[in-house]
Amino acid sequence: MTKCKIKSSTQAKIQCTALHKVRHNIVLIGLLLLTPTLTVQAETNSQSSYQTATLTKVLDQRTVSLPTVSQAKQMTKLYSRASGYIKEQYMEIGSAVSKGDVLAVIDAPEIKLQEQQILADIEFGKAEHELNRLTLKRAKQLIKDNLISKAELDRLTIQTEKSKAKIASLFAQKEQNQFQQSLLIITAPIAGYITDKNIEIGDMINGGSNPLNNYLYKLQNIDDLKLITYVPQNEVSKISIGDTINATFTGYEEIFVSATITRMAHAINVATGTMKVEAEFDNSKHNLPTGLNGIINFKIKNTKLDRPRWNAPLAALTYHQGGPAIATVSENNIQFQKINIVSQSTDSFIFVSPNPIYKTVILNPNALLNHITH
Repeated sequence: MTKCKIKSSTQAKIQCTALHKVRHNIVLIGLLLLTPTLTVQAETNSQSSYQTATLTKVLDQRTVSLPTVSQAKQMTKLYSRASGYIKEQYMEIGSAVSKGDVLAVIDAPEIKLQEQQILADIEFGKAEHELNRLTLKRAKQLIKDNLISKAELDRLTIQTEKSKAKIASLFAQKEQNQFQQSLLIITAPIAGYITDKNIEIGDMINGGSNPLNNYLYKLQNIDDLKLITYVPQNEVSKISIGDTINATFTGYEEIFVSATITRMAHAINVATGTMKVEAEFDNSKHNLPTGLNGIINFKIKNTKLDRPRWNAPLAALTYHQGGPAIATVSENNIQFQKINIVSQSTDSFIFVSPNPIYKTVILNPNALLNHITH
């Protein structure tokens, strides 16, 4: 027979002295029916025959789903700073371009005429300056013989300097004209795809920043895409730059996107109560286009848990006093404890416990109970 001594009523402890050899020689005198938590101390003659598993703490989190749209990380609208007619147009919507590729050429005859006039003025200015220089040189010899006045020498000196300055001004005009001519050639500032265009050969365009002017091309690099979403203010404090989010898109359900938050507006829109957030992901294989509508999922951590949650194998679950319970063990202490189940799957369950517990749980505790009570 087995002798047992009860040490307390609320958390009963039973010391047992084994008279026959079992793996854990424990006799439990029906106290599981009286207390929600029961701790048993046992002397062991050999290793325990029951199997155990380690409980894992569950980080309480939930998923927040928000609408999103994909955009190119690099996107530009090309306008013309020069006025004229479209002489050549090389690209269409969907064309792939490299940085520096010529997209279109503008014909502006007046700029070419200005160049011709400037070049002619330069040649005339050079000749004029050379004449003034030679005249001044002779005047410097004549003044030594008092054949001209000092005032005349000063006049010739100023005239020579003016002709020199005029040449410098004409060369500046030439550079300005060359810059204007460079604006007649529309090139791609980035690599990417032509996703929209508003010109055809023969169209008249007006240069400058007139808001009525349409852009010539829209160019997008889709190697890297960004997701735009608007996070409600009650969730903003739970996310930060560097967090990972997941996204799926209508029509592209087979593609699973993992993106990293790169920008947060740090300002709540008063009208909507949301903050603009951007996340980026690699799209170097060009699997996804821009402008896709989709759903992003944030994993939100709850830092205000009143009690920790634990994950255990389903085999560790038993029932005590009409409710779920587990048996945990630490050294020679075996504790039977009632729990509250949060969720359950085919092979595990998540629970909360009102009392501190050991981190090792006994599998198939019913077999242990049967052994203890017989």
